[in-house]
Amino acid sequence: MRILHFLGGTTVEVGGGRAVAQTEMTISQRGPVSCATGPRPVAG
Repeated sequence: MRILHFLGGTTVEVGGGRAVAQTEMTISQRGPVSCATGPRPVAG
């Protein structure tokens, strides 16, 4: 199993005596899937 962490952009907003920081992070996981028979049909 492989797990990948990707740290994206960061924004900081400063106003008065306060500051807010936001950082985007994506975590992807890859591994084998058992009992896979192909794509499932779309209901509808």
